[in-house]
Amino acid sequence: MRRSFVATLILMLAAAAAAIPFGVSALEAVTAIDGDTLEISGTTYRLFGIDAPERYQTCTVLEKPWACGGQARDALTGLTAGRAVECTPAGIDDTGYATARCRANGRDLAAVMVQFGWALAVRAEAPEYLAIEQQASKDRAGIWRGDFVLPSVFRRIVNTAAK
Repeated sequence: MRRSFVATLILMLAAAAAAIPFGVSALEAVTAIDGDTLEISGTTYRLFGIDAPERYQTCTVLEKPWACGGQARDALTGLTAGRAVECTPAGIDDTGYATARCRANGRDLAAVMVQFGWALAVRAEAPEYLAIEQQASKDRAGIWRGDFVLPSVFRRIVNTAAK
């Protein structure tokens, strides 16, 4: 009977441990690479479910260029600065980077970036962000205040030109 109690207890503890999401938590070693990419203690994570302008990408407002990619990175920097950032791995993207769902002080960073208009929802991955994106577009927030090339198209153009 004692063995079955110990075995049951071990199984219960293992089940409880499996229910806790594996992730990383950091306060000091968080750097925003661009509007959808964080480096945490030497590991690069792309925020799952969004695509933001590249850090060197420009957009236009009234036909004048502005550094929308740099501003998207600055927005993500502002959301993470001095805050505990917790990331739960979500997989690997098509470029080989780890993707993660990250939170800072309990706020979903990807959702906030979409809300402020600094990132677009990746429809196939995160349809939960579509309504947020539609509202950001309606509010003309972030990149929605002017004209922009989709980040995925921008990367294709840059990569083609580099060949």
